[in-house]
Amino acid sequence: MVRGFGLAQQVSLFGLLAVGVSAASDICCDRLTAALSQDKVFKKLNPNYTFENQKYWSSTCVLSPGCVVVPESSSDVSTAVKILTANNCKFAIRGGGHTANPGWAGTDSGVLISLSKLNAVELSEDKESVVIGAGNRWGDVYAKIGQHGVTVTGGRISSVGVSGFLLGGGLSYLMHKEGFGANNVLSYEMVLANGTVATVTEKSAGDLFKALKGGTGNFGIATSFKLQTYPVNNVYAGNLYYAPQHYDALFPIMETYARQGAESDPKTHVISAFVCVPSQAIDMATFYSFYSEPVAAPPPAIKPFFEVPTIVNTVKVKTVKEAADELGTGTVNGLRQDMRTFSIRANAGLYKQLFDLWHSTAIGLSSTSGWFSAMAFQPISNSMIRASDEKGGNVLGLEPATDPLIVVNYQFTWALPIDDQKVYATIDKLMTASTNIAKSQNRLAQYLYLNYANFDQRPLQSYGSTQLDFLREVKAKYDPNRVGDITLQHRVILAPLTRFRANNEHVHQNIAAEYYEQRAEVPGTLLITEATFIAAEAGGYKNVPGIWSEEQILAWKNVVDRVHAKGSYIFLQLWAIGRAAEPDVIHAEGYPYVSSSPTLLEDRAETPKELTKEDIKRYIELYVQAAKNAVFKAGFDGVEIHSANGYLPEQFLQDTCNRRTDEYGGSIENRARFVLEITDAVVAAVGVKKTGIRFSPWSRFLGMRMDDPIPTFSYVLRELVKRHPNLAYVHFVESIVAGDSDADPAHESKAESNDFAREIWGNRPFFIAGGFKLNTALAVAEKYEQTAVAFGRLFIANPDLPVRLQASLPLNAYNRATFYTPGPVGYTDYPKAQKVEA
Repeated sequence: MVRGFGLAQQVSLFGLLAVGVSAASDICCDRLTAALSQDKVFKKLNPNYTFENQKYWSSTCVLSPGCVVVPESSSDVSTAVKILTANNCKFAIRGGGHTANPGWAGTDSGVLISLSKLNAVELSEDKESVVIGAGNRWGDVYAKIGQHGVTVTGGRISSVGVSGFLLGGGLSYLMHKEGFGANNVLSYEMVLANGTVATVTEKSAGDLFKALKGGTGNFGIATSFKLQTYPVNNVYAGNLYYAPQHYDALFPIMETYARQGAESDPKTHVISAFVCVPSQAIDMATFYSFYSEPVAAPPPAIKPFFEVPTIVNTVKVKTVKEAADELGTGTVNGLRQDMRTFSIRANAGLYKQLFDLWHSTAIGLSSTSGWFSAMAFQPISNSMIRASDEKGGNVLGLEPATDPLIVVNYQFTWALPIDDQKVYATIDKLMTASTNIAKSQNRLAQYLYLNYANFDQRPLQSYGSTQLDFLREVKAKYDPNRVGDITLQHRVILAPLTRFRANNEHVHQNIAAEYYEQRAEVPGTLLITEATFIAAEAGGYKNVPGIWSEEQILAWKNVVDRVHAKGSYIFLQLWAIGRAAEPDVIHAEGYPYVSSSPTLLEDRAETPKELTKEDIKRYIELYVQAAKNAVFKAGFDGVEIHSANGYLPEQFLQDTCNRRTDEYGGSIENRARFVLEITDAVVAAVGVKKTGIRFSPWSRFLGMRMDDPIPTFSYVLRELVKRHPNLAYVHFVESIVAGDSDADPAHESKAESNDFAREIWGNRPFFIAGGFKLNTALAVAEKYEQTAVAFGRLFIANPDLPVRLQASLPLNAYNRATFYTPGPVGYTDYPKAQKVEA
């Protein structure tokens, strides 16, 4: 936490609180250029920019960074990290770029750090270890060390990058004998969040050393890896190609190998894959078979695979480099890729069912341009798990079992963006059906192999709660300034504030962009927008902005771009208001007046219609589409689900309104179902780190305030911790009378305290709002380090509020009469402090 603002009390409010990464601006690239030279920083007109930005396996990952930094040493990386952190620059790291997940190794508008020149391979004199730069690909590593008769537990395809492979666990040709690739790393060279270059070993930093073994790049930037070598170079390896009529004979052999073969001879390795390319009439199995010695014939553990008739058999003695080249044959950059994974317990019958389901899906998309699909089964043998444990263990949460673990992965390839929606929808259905089949047989396992996982599959959670808690503790220790996708420079946040400045089509005008831009003036500030209707039927007020039409999205994009240009961040608040709507307004829009139940709101003349279960499903889809529009089209850093102040989600949550008798009413679990289903769906759509949620357990606004809200809201929070522990934040409204009161609330009231929520949420970002003044905000921020304070009325009247509070400058008085009136008065005409304008 930064300690540089003079008053110790104020440090706690203005110190760094990590809740993500800022948007890049030209100043970030300019300062990097000044520090590292033009030979290492490439902007968009530089040919090297294009060259570096195309090094992705999947075209879905090619984004548009503001510049590309190509460091040549760990010192260069350290310099870059210090500049990026100091200037709140959005950035991403790319090693080999062998991922199908957009944003995992790239960034739009931010800074891309390409590790491609960190490509040294230095074999020790005794040939027992090798230091490998993080920018290498495995084919280059094998070529260099193979000359000396040794190899490492690296990737099985030459084009796969070193860094991501090792940080995600790593499945290698030697895995049944030597364990996960990560368990063969002897030390890491890391650049930590503060720019420090550290050598991480079991002795120097045992917690971080273990966290890096499967915990991915959450703790800093790995610049090199020191790996154990093994005296292996010439091996017996190649492909066995089978025709479809022999598939039924293969499934039992696959199960036997998983149960016995890999155990009896851990020098063996088999990847059981099936390939379907309808446009080329290719439909076959391709099993890559490997033995880590140059034998003349298949050893007994894998011999049954050779006894099934093949179309082609390429197995022979070759080098590890040649094996990795062969397995990667046909790998082409530039097409659109998607990968999914899950794990099961070994069973031939289940293999067959899953294959049939995948195959029918692959055939069903045969008209899609460039369509290709593959499915693979890979055993995580008990011998592999034991070998990993003997080398110090990892964070994957795996233990030997009677039924061996099998990693199932799907790969999908197509050519055109126009087919994305169709392909993704089909893949989602396949995944649901596949996992349901495995679950119905009690053979679905928890583990997800991170390097095959889709961005919304949450592989770290699959390691188990103990491992996840450990990873979270290590992250807080070594990278305290990053949670989610953005990093704030202070803990002063713009609260969501209804202003009624949109036009009659719910489209924001340019004046709104000016309003938000003014409040983004201090770099590293988080703004949460006014509540925004997710759809026309979810509204019921005039002049509130929406996020469903292209015109609305473009208007919001203008806002986002101007906020990002200031180096700040912005989340969109998603709003559905239910019975809070004005009935005549919602009817004029052509939609019914609805709520969780037909419970009359005191100042409304009409009783709302109860939403059916079909209506509920539709509303959840509206939330999903609105979130996608916000993040993927308008460019918001994330979204906040408005589940506070008596609006539709809270009309389900609180029993003052919800009188239903179905699965959405009655018990706490049922009343919470709608809110949790919305959250689950939004997280799946845009990512857990781009999703926040707001609650107001104590508010009496719009007929809320159940007798004892703590049990209900405690249940919701515990479910969020269980389902989405990496949620960007939760946002709680303090105990305060909503509406026109200017009273400074008793934020420490024990009778109506949000401390129960803080205790459940733990050491995660926690936002609070509720009429805070400087003294009460400072007191709360001093007491709770992970708490950020959302200011409303003070931020309306003081667009430079963070600086005014930091420097104890006088505050403008707000004019309540202009809160909801059209035009610039009381909106964009509040002045900045003279000190700021000077």
